[in-house]
Amino acid sequence: MLLGSSRILYIKDTTWKAIGCETSNSLSESISLFNSTQSSTTNGWTSFRTGAVEYSISFDGIIDSTSSFNYFDLVALKRARTKIEWKIESADDVYRQTGFGYFSDISESSPVDGYVSFSGNITGYGSITSEEITP
Repeated sequence: MLLGSSRILYIKDTTWKAIGCETSNSLSESISLFNSTQSSTTNGWTSFRTGAVEYSISFDGIIDSTSSFNYFDLVALKRARTKIEWKIESADDVYRQTGFGYFSDISESSPVDGYVSFSGNITGYGSITSEEITP
């Protein structure tokens, strides 16, 4: 079993940098499906043709302006419409996924009695590369 704390989202900014005070990240993939049912070939059962594959990475964190790569750096990349390189890597260096994308949204929340937090989404550009890292 893997703990969520063992999967870290990094953004390449000349060097790989972990998002400061990240509390979660989630990678989601989907594929477009087009109905291609022909009752003569599937006995009335639904069948599909596949289309484009797409993915997104959602993430959350707590704003800490003292961390080396933080919410404000992410906002600057989003506002500049910068295509970024990302990776999600296990803390034990066993498994890594990498790709490119754009920050499609970033938001912040300021509860009265809590820490200011942020959340965002990276929409993928191109494919994901997955690799097992052998020691």
